[in-house]
Amino acid sequence: RDESAAAAAPVEAVGGAELVVDESQPTTTLQIRLSDGTRKVVKANHTHTVLQLQQHVSTFCPPGTAFTLSTAFPRKKLTEMDKTLADAGVLNETLMQT
Repeated sequence: RDESAAAAAPVEAVGGAELVVDESQPTTTLQIRLSDGTRKVVKANHTHTVLQLQQHVSTFCPPGTAFTLSTAFPRKKLTEMDKTLADAGVLNETLMQT
């Protein structure tokens, strides 16, 4: 495998990053409803940030897809990217890709 070609790929085309879950820390399970109607279940640590979650969800989409995540009810956009999932109040929630 040619590692240099993978390293040279533009960041925009990659689109996202997988979440690395530390099983020794508290975890949460989130249901993500994608804009195409599919659902994904994501396991994350309470300390993962909204930005890390958004980067992970972007791995489910075509590269370059712009979206926001919001809670299902009441609908609230997750805009504070540096907040942890616990601080954002979305543990064990269903989130919508919009």
